[in-house]
Amino acid sequence: MIRDCVPSAFDFTQNEKEATLRTEQLQVTIRLDTGQLFFRNAKNDLLLFESDRRPREYIADTVNGEKPRSTARLKLNNVISSIQ
Repeated sequence: MIRDCVPSAFDFTQNEKEATLRTEQLQVTIRLDTGQLFFRNAKNDLLLFESDRRPREYIADTVNGEKPRSTARLKLNNVISSIQ
């Protein structure tokens, strides 16, 4: 059975150190200085987080015989601007 996605209400907050997106079930926080992501449930239990020892990286690869035109890079300001 396939269902359409139903939009959920969310709250976005930001201070000088981090930005957080919250729904009823999930909270995602990004540290603005490192780009680390933290995922928490509705009870604020930590579900998953990225290590501060090894930063996230994007590596270009060939998929279905096609090479990407450019390597993806996370630009925090663009991501945050698109949410606000």
